[in-house]
Amino acid sequence: MDTYKITFKTWDAIALAYERQFMDLNLYDDSYELFLSSLDKPNARILELGCGPGMIARFMMQRFPDLNYTATDVSAQMIERAKLNVPQINIKVLDCRGLANVKQQFDGIVCGFTLPYLSKEDRLKLVSDSAALLSSKGVLYLSYVAGNQTEPVCMIDNEGNSLYFYYHQAEELKKELAMHDFELIDSICLIYKKGNGVEEEHSIMVARKK
Repeated sequence: MDTYKITFKTWDAIALAYERQFMDLNLYDDSYELFLSSLDKPNARILELGCGPGMIARFMMQRFPDLNYTATDVSAQMIERAKLNVPQINIKVLDCRGLANVKQQFDGIVCGFTLPYLSKEDRLKLVSDSAALLSSKGVLYLSYVAGNQTEPVCMIDNEGNSLYFYYHQAEELKKELAMHDFELIDSICLIYKKGNGVEEEHSIMVARKK
């Protein structure tokens, strides 16, 4: 069973509902500001992985309208929503597992809540590929949910759509960043209150390539 294919199919199915639920979420705004303030120029070249309907891109373009911003997502339906919400940027379908095929360099890479849908092996590859694509002093933004589970958790919504969710360990991620010549700018923990009232700790790391 290819759990990725199941998850990707679900992203297409829930694109509009996801936009309605999360487009105006401001929980991460301070961390986006940290990323932006860590860039060394206002027209920096930014690559976003897993852009969804464009909520991060919209925030960043409102703050820094001169950014050279490219947003990508594996879901064609998410890409269509992003094109409507942030029409002034470059937007295209891309599976972040194929990041090594991208031939352009960037000053910043944003990976907002994409790690929860990547295995440990693919997380390692993403950090390595990001290091190769970032220019000197380039900035990497990662957000995830910390946990010790080694296998993905299958989450099913009321419509029967399935997502396979991976947890990641902070210390492992810090070691991987250091191994690829990143220095940690900051590590942040936020509390996200889910619709059922359950509180979930979300983690963010912002790192600079040495």
